[in-house]
Amino acid sequence: MTQIHAYVTDSGCFPENGRRNLPRINMRYERRYKEAKTRHQKYGALAASLLLQCFAGIGPEEEILCNEYGKPYVPGKPFFSISHSDGLTVLAVSHEENIGIDIERIDRVTPRIIQKVSRYDTAAASQTELAREWTRVEAALKLKGTGFYSDPLKTEEAGACYSSCVFDGHVITCASAAEHVFEVQFVRFVFKDSSIAYNTENIQKGL
Repeated sequence: MTQIHAYVTDSGCFPENGRRNLPRINMRYERRYKEAKTRHQKYGALAASLLLQCFAGIGPEEEILCNEYGKPYVPGKPFFSISHSDGLTVLAVSHEENIGIDIERIDRVTPRIIQKVSRYDTAAASQTELAREWTRVEAALKLKGTGFYSDPLKTEEAGACYSSCVFDGHVITCASAAEHVFEVQFVRFVFKDSSIAYNTENIQKGL
């Protein structure tokens, strides 16, 4: 069975002087850091690069390619998918097959938003169930490799497998084409001078 590992970190704990206290990061995310308009975007770029380096073996010199819709990949490296919400960044990694992941804050999703992307019955749905449906749709589109370039109401999802969990007021959902085991860990980075360490904690709470 496919093994999917997800790693979520809170860039709010990154040092205030940000880039200067961090080791070298991947050039794709260096550009994103420089072009970002908000602190969340800047630190999200740093978090993505650090997660890729520590858990997918994609270092500063690796060239991250993209398909025609912008889905990133690195030949010879594990399949991966990245998502951001507020100060949280999540990376999903699989050595076996393509995947998609999404994270969204629970209180941000409304029935009206869901009805634009899904035929899910929102009438009796809880706020958490709405967030799960939104992240399921996004994860499926990332798995397909198109994002919202495809109309989610017309996207064929038959056979896709999903796993979801709740963390810090957010829902995280992963999608793959086959049944999988889904493990989620919180990563706490520790910065000192220009070196970096981290510790992890299992935070999965399934839905």
